[in-house]
Amino acid sequence: MALGLRRILHSDLNLLPYKMMLAQELSDRDNANRRAISAEILEHVHTSAVVLRSDDAHFHLSGSVN
Repeated sequence: MALGLRRILHSDLNLLPYKMMLAQELSDRDNANRRAISAEILEHVHTSAVVLRSDDAHFHLSGSVN
């Protein structure tokens, strides 16, 4: 059954099992610019204004979240 479904999707409907995505390549210059801008921002931000947060969460099978 799966082969028949695959044939219909591929041959009859012209659907592919993946989605093409275009992405721009990052160069070494981009990395240097990002580091320079980050350093400049850190120079202007007062240390008491910095708040570190984590997005870690533990999900349990019972439905509870830590």
